Amino acid sequence: MKDIDVSIIIPCYNGANYLPKLAASLRPLLTPQIEVIFVDDGGTDGSAELFHRLLPEAICLKQENKGLGATRNRAVEVARGEFLQLLDADDTIEPGKFETQLSFAREHSLDVVYSDWRMVVVDGDAEICEPWVDAETKTEIVEALLGGWWYPPNAPLIRTEAFRTVGGCDSTLGNTCEDFDLCVRLGIAGFRFGHVPGKFANYFRYHQVRSMSRKNPREFFEGEGRIILNAVQLLEAQNAATPARCRAAARRLHAVARNVYALDRSWFHRLMTDVRKLDPDFHPTGALSYRVATRLLGFEYAESLAVWKRRLFLRENG
Repeated sequence: MKDIDVSIIIPCYNGANYLPKLAASLRPLLTPQIEVIFVDDGGTDGSAELFHRLLPEAICLKQENKGLGATRNRAVEVARGEFLQLLDADDTIEPGKFETQLSFAREHSLDVVYSDWRMVVVDGDAEICEPWVDAETKTEIVEALLGGWWYPPNAPLIRTEAFRTVGGCDSTLGNTCEDFDLCVRLGIAGFRFGHVPGKFANYFRYHQVRSMSRKNPREFFEGEGRIILNAVQLLEAQNAATPARCRAAARRLHAVARNVYALDRSWFHRLMTDVRKLDPDFHPTGALSYRVATRLLGFEYAESLAVWKRRLFLRENG
């Protein structure tokens, strides 16, 4: 049996419309050292059967609906690759990714190696490719992640052993920020991250499909807040909750608080209490008018004004 370099992990729930493009993009990337593992997460549109016809060499599995994290974990159970390529059914990757990232990871003994990415906005039949994002962060990895730095799930390769060591994706998060959670736990566990330049990951956003934060904002922001606070607890248990990491976590938690203000004021206040615990001298980033308002009026009144301004803007442009 040949050694497998990369296992491409594709979870799918009723994503048949995306699969012809996905399979066509993968075809030129495949070698005997690359395997594809596709898991149909309880869909009803025949995704597994379609993908098997489009890419017969792929391993195609089916299960009852369990959510994105659990579906990725199921695929990794059978993965034989040294590294994992997480790939959602509606995204694609570019040629050269595996050769470039594998070589760099091995040369520098890295566990997570990531490259640059771009957003592709789809509106009907039109696809608008935004500029490539230079993904490299100069900030220590846990601080960067907690502070809001981000890349999409298809940007990195992740060493399979590292993924399994941290317990894989947290299946209790459903479809909410589980990739952010995974990367934070990998960083806290001491696994090594590195960036190698390369335009390899296409992250698609469809105007006709609502994001999780819009579809179910309470679930989304509950998950994001829980990930941040759980990460802080892990760091505290390791005596690794440095001031810089705590300040970064406070900034991101404040962003969550701002998003939930209109949903639940008591939730907003609880989050702001956590923000101040993390950073007693916390000062927000953002527009100058908002920063001035928080100093003069406090966070709640400043947020109330910000909500009023957003509603006025939407009414006038709407």
